[in-house]
Amino acid sequence: MVEPSETERGQRWLSNFKAHEISAAKRLLDNLDCVGQDELRNGLILAVTRLAKRLKTPIALVPVRELDSHQSYYGVDRNATPRLLLSGSFPGSEAVVANIITNLRRRAGNKGDFVAAPSLANMREAQCRTVLLVDDYSGSGTRIENFLKSYRRHKPILSWQSYKLIDLHVITYVMTEFARNRLVRLLGDDAVQTARVGATFDEQAWETDELAEVIRLCQAHSEERKTSYPFGFLGTRGMTVFSHSVPNNIPYILRRKSSSTWNSFFEGNVVPNDILPLFSQPKRALRLEAALARMGQERLQTGHWRLRATSFLKEAVLVLAAVARGVSDEHAICRSTTLSADEVSSIVYNCRRWGLINKLSLHLTDQGRSELMHAKKIGLGEERFQLNPSNDFYYLQQLRVGR
Repeated sequence: MVEPSETERGQRWLSNFKAHEISAAKRLLDNLDCVGQDELRNGLILAVTRLAKRLKTPIALVPVRELDSHQSYYGVDRNATPRLLLSGSFPGSEAVVANIITNLRRRAGNKGDFVAAPSLANMREAQCRTVLLVDDYSGSGTRIENFLKSYRRHKPILSWQSYKLIDLHVITYVMTEFARNRLVRLLGDDAVQTARVGATFDEQAWETDELAEVIRLCQAHSEERKTSYPFGFLGTRGMTVFSHSVPNNIPYILRRKSSSTWNSFFEGNVVPNDILPLFSQPKRALRLEAALARMGQERLQTGHWRLRATSFLKEAVLVLAAVARGVSDEHAICRSTTLSADEVSSIVYNCRRWGLINKLSLHLTDQGRSELMHAKKIGLGEERFQLNPSNDFYYLQQLRVGR
């Protein structure tokens, strides 16, 4: 697997820095979470489909867009149809999300849970009960909050909400903790969902001095340009980028455009064609190792059990490690592991069914602690883990082979 710093563009970007800054620059660059089109499309479709099963139907799927304070999503006509794509928006977030939403509606067909299109006429005719705002990413929560305020101002929407005829929900593929907290204050905890918790500096497995070096690097090379946000918009320190768009909440030095004194990596919010292959590399195994490193689980991170475990087993052990470390709720597990909310809920449910996690709290049972300890001890010479001959989830007691 090629690291961003190993690409030709990465090498040129590193040449911007002094010798003592190189290690911090590589640390920042190589820990970016690069999300490709296929991952985004498949992940968002799955997340919306699963969430739809828990919402009131029919559901109007609405792609979030940039709106000025005076703009409205709908026109003045009571049956107005929104203009889904603003001029110049392609190939950014709005176009990608709108395309994913169109595919979701087509898959569901005429008798599915989704309104044909989010026009007021269609919503009224279908007796829409839920409006689900959909976006690829929320780093600060600002775009979704502005859109939500504008959307709510439209008279029919305001009326339907006041009579409790519709519920408003938000879902993204990736959302930072900062953005989630902001949106929860607006809509409530149950109305804000994300497939994955967004990576920031806080989610990195960096030592205190390593983090300090990265912070100094970002500050030193942003001050000369007098930018207001050396760590990204609102100082959110984002680390997630998409192949179709670079969010404005990643550090400025990663988005800084080329000049006579600077070799760029990203060109503002554009991903240059020569580094697009970085977004098609498999990353799930790397995220697993990074998550274990963040939790201080060095033996699990480097242990041979990973070479002999199924994908589900690896993720189940990751969840057990997060619970062992101490978490308050399933969202905290998502943040620690980068697994989606649905994946965490499924694993926790099955671990409780198997007696590995306490049924009344997020604490390991004696058996759960035993399984986790055994995973740390597994060597290359031991028997390969086997799936049960059934369609049920893999039972973690299989970890005990060779014990």
